[in-house]
Amino acid sequence: IRGRPTIWGDGALALVRSNPLCEWIKELRPDEAEKVGYGECSVKRRDYGEPVVRRFTKEMAAQAGLWGGKGGTAEKAAESTWAKYPGRMLQMRARAWAMRAAIPEALKGIQIREEIETIPLAETVETEVIMPQRASDQRPSEGTQSLREKIIQEPGADDELPV
Repeated sequence: IRGRPTIWGDGALALVRSNPLCEWIKELRPDEAEKVGYGECSVKRRDYGEPVVRRFTKEMAAQAGLWGGKGGTAEKAAESTWAKYPGRMLQMRARAWAMRAAIPEALKGIQIREEIETIPLAETVETEVIMPQRASDQRPSEGTQSLREKIIQEPGADDELPV
């Protein structure tokens, strides 16, 4: 999403749970998160004594402009995932933070889709990738041979090939 490698929250959960360093993961269900006003996730890493616990609150979501939906119009805001499934979104934020903090080697820098899609466009960087052309894709200029022709016509161990 927006040029960043991402994975759905449940896919990330599967990656972390399947990692041998993960002992267990506990979290509030979406209905519980909505009721208490925060998502909470605990991740126990096998080689750490205490679990990593992260919370994402309704207040944090409001401060980030997420709570109740966002968008230029009331219709867009009402269609927002945050407006439709606030408990699930609180759960996903807490989950992402806890998993990344506890077992970053399982996610290898891949971010959670539910987080990335809420980052304002101004905070993302677009990158244009320009692939170099292969010598065989380039047309030889007048009076020169293509690399392929040079190899076919003049095979020799000491020949220098054009770059």
